[in-house]
Amino acid sequence: MKTLSFSLLLLFVCCCHAMPSSQQCNTTPEKCCLKFSSAIIPAKNVTEIIRTSSCCPHQAFIATTSRGKEICYKEDFKWAKKTFDRLNKPKDAEGSS
Repeated sequence: MKTLSFSLLLLFVCCCHAMPSSQQCNTTPEKCCLKFSSAIIPAKNVTEIIRTSSCCPHQAFIATTSRGKEICYKEDFKWAKKTFDRLNKPKDAEGSS
């Protein structure tokens, strides 16, 4: 069993070094999502919404509520995408809508 574990670790290390440097993750990403919500929360309760790191196993959005709770949404969840776009709109584009 130790040999198998060592072999898998060695394979993982070799694969990591084979990736282009722009796609390497030097450390474990701070925030990744493993469980996802489908509950839509009122937009007024969302203080921030960010994308997870490209190093995460699942691409997602993390919404932070006014109470500090972080909720994960899948990348293709329309409400999360719309909220992300709205909250991250460039300041000069806000007046043109």
